[in-house]
Amino acid sequence: QNLLFFGGGLIFVALLLVTMTTRDVVSRIRMLTAASEKMAGGDLAISISSSRQDELGVLMRSFDDMRVKVKTARDELERRTKELSSLLSVSEILASLTDLSNLDEALGNVLDRILEVVKENTGSIFLLNEAGKLCCRASRGLPEEYAKTCLRVGEGLTGAVARSGKTRVADLSKGNGEVDPGLAADSLKSFVSVPLSSKGQVLGVLNVASQESRQFSPEDVRLL
Repeated sequence: QNLLFFGGGLIFVALLLVTMTTRDVVSRIRMLTAASEKMAGGDLAISISSSRQDELGVLMRSFDDMRVKVKTARDELERRTKELSSLLSVSEILASLTDLSNLDEALGNVLDRILEVVKENTGSIFLLNEAGKLCCRASRGLPEEYAKTCLRVGEGLTGAVARSGKTRVADLSKGNGEVDPGLAADSLKSFVSVPLSSKGQVLGVLNVASQESRQFSPEDVRLL
């Protein structure tokens, strides 16, 4: 009788453990299946992880790592596609010019597209005129007086970039960089100036500024 009761108790405990384990495994498999279906549908935001050290826990963590990598790759692809689309748009705007009478309007459209891509609302485009001065031909988010200004080569940050032919990134919030005449240093925090060149000759300068402190990345500079 003792053996019978003891054996029956062991069987009950074993069945209870098996039931609990099965429910846990089934629950995690269902979670993994639901996550894989959402991932197949394009939803890469859902996160699934497990602290368990068994095979299923390892599988769930591996699946989540794969999800993160796929999401990163997709985001990078979307960013590159947007960049290429922007470059194509700029190219089409400039290619549509039949003469230089609409150049300022075209440059304004180009500047709008550029600012949209880098997620800023302040910038300008300067071109060298026949007298050798840099004149603002398009401006957004900057004082009206500045939008009508002409600078000497070497004057201010824009003039320095035109002279050197090299991109400059300035952190104005730390006093690192000289602003152009007509701009208040305390109104802008970050500034990047890119020379516009053709066949090794500088024709002008593209400026993008931020009213918030921002670190322009090498990717931002490359795109500009």
